[in-house]
Amino acid sequence: MLLLTGCLDWFNGGVYWSNDRYEVWENAGDPNMLTLYMITGDIYGVGRVDGVTKIGANDRFIIVESTLLQNPEDSYAYWILDMKKDQLQLNVNEVVEGPLGLEAF
Repeated sequence: MLLLTGCLDWFNGGVYWSNDRYEVWENAGDPNMLTLYMITGDIYGVGRVDGVTKIGANDRFIIVESTLLQNPEDSYAYWILDMKKDQLQLNVNEVVEGPLGLEAF
């Protein structure tokens, strides 16, 4: 079962959501944007998806809804990250599928 959560934890020391090796933090380049990071150490992470508005996970996948749109007809973009494939040396497009519009999602 996969549950998308609409309200992130705003009071957890800068971490808005976490699951195993992944956390959502404020983006260093734009503090008004939340980004999903793969954690690589105590204070380091590799960005995977920007503009996070909703997120959910099961034991294999993270599903993200974001406001970063490629297609102006869509209200949101959707992303699927395969945690079992994700490795530090891989590029985002090798482990994240998206952006998807609602119909394709």
